[in-house]
Amino acid sequence: MPSRDDVQRFVALVEGAQYMEALRDFYAEDASMQENGDPPRRGLQALLAQEAMVLKAFASVSTRPGSTVFYDPAQRTPRAAAA
Repeated sequence: MPSRDDVQRFVALVEGAQYMEALRDFYAEDASMQENGDPPRRGLQALLAQEAMVLKAFASVSTRPGSTVFYDPAQRTPRAAAA
């Protein structure tokens, strides 16, 4: 279970466009991601490689800061505020 400080640090990295650092610091070696109908990418190195490719493909990538994140230690994962 991440601490409140860990969640805030993760959000700060993402909102600061430090996507590679967020992956390296917070994703496990056996993490996986899947987008739409694509097969899952497995392993931190595969996730980092894909992220680097995406970042290289665009002139700029940004995240709109200011989102609210609720942290409830009773939950296994943080959840974003409902819109």
